[in-house]
Amino acid sequence: MPLDAQTTQLLERYLDGAMSAQELAAFEIRLLREHELRAVVEGQRVIDLSLRRQFALPVRPTGEMIHLNGFAEHEDRGIAGRIQPATEFRPRSGVGSTWGRWIASIAAMILVTTGAWLAWMSLPPSRSSNAVVMLTPDLYYAQKTAHFDPFWKCDTNEQFASTFRNRFGQPLLLQPLPEDVTARGLDYTTLLSPQTMSVLMTKGDQKVIVLVDRADRDAKPPLQMPGGTSLHLHRQELGGLVLYEITPSPTTQMLQYFFNPDEQAPTSEGQWK
Repeated sequence: MPLDAQTTQLLERYLDGAMSAQELAAFEIRLLREHELRAVVEGQRVIDLSLRRQFALPVRPTGEMIHLNGFAEHEDRGIAGRIQPATEFRPRSGVGSTWGRWIASIAAMILVTTGAWLAWMSLPPSRSSNAVVMLTPDLYYAQKTAHFDPFWKCDTNEQFASTFRNRFGQPLLLQPLPEDVTARGLDYTTLLSPQTMSVLMTKGDQKVIVLVDRADRDAKPPLQMPGGTSLHLHRQELGGLVLYEITPSPTTQMLQYFFNPDEQAPTSEGQWK
């Protein structure tokens, strides 16, 4: 997507963390509305993750960061407000300049493109074109849980349900959750299609991500977890939607809480009042 000079400047300020609170809120509203602009930001997110995978140090550099399978992971910081800054794909200190980022981006794009081409060549002919070969469930989980901040947090059950109705043509709600289970908010990804949404949840200290998309956009064969990872992938269809739970647990922890309010009433008040 070609960007005009003003949008490019705003994108630079956004990635550098140089926006005021008012500018940040306005720009993230644009990201919610403009799918192509959000795709540019998602691309930067993949680039940043690729750089971290290729060049992350195998030692613990500070007391606030640990490295897990090559990914930097910070402690949870809590959520305040409806729209959260997407800090997970902003550059680190020292690589925030325009030239530094774009040089790094070009190098990362070469790595990502080469890897994606090799992965595509190894796929069987029956693989659906909806599958995104650059982003796999384990890669998205590692990238997202490094900073487990949602892009959007709903305030009410109706807002949560209407978000899925407007995007997929079917509402979605959560049954009342146990005390140790929390729904933190919504995020976007491209694992099944450019419209895929994810619900960020926690159970105790475990982070769980539930992907949601229309069932007719599901990968064929269904999405699978690559080998060599301790993560698990659980699938469920709910009306016209398909849900995938990405979790460290070998059994599903979250899928049982989702339901279609047009077909089923909640057992009591749901997650959002």
